[in-house]
Amino acid sequence: MDLHGLRVDEAEYYTQERMIGFIEDKEKKLKIIVGRGKHSLGGIPKIKPAVMELLKEFEVEASFDPSNDGCIFVRSLQQPCSCVWNNRALLCLVLDY
Repeated sequence: MDLHGLRVDEAEYYTQERMIGFIEDKEKKLKIIVGRGKHSLGGIPKIKPAVMELLKEFEVEASFDPSNDGCIFVRSLQQPCSCVWNNRALLCLVLDY
């Protein structure tokens, strides 16, 4: 997902929407391009810290690409599970692969 060049509020909106899909679709990895902030006032990045803060709301691990700090790697921390209804309770068995 490329957020490079967007305003912070736009980047936050698109990140929120994409992360909802990421979780619902049980995706494992995602690359988010946030840019380095070269075009921001004073060269200080605005999108990168906003997106990193937003990612804290989700069950993911976020890290910077060692070769390009304008990219964030997102990895799901959700455990796969097998869920079944038993009477009126939802039982989930976490599968450890």
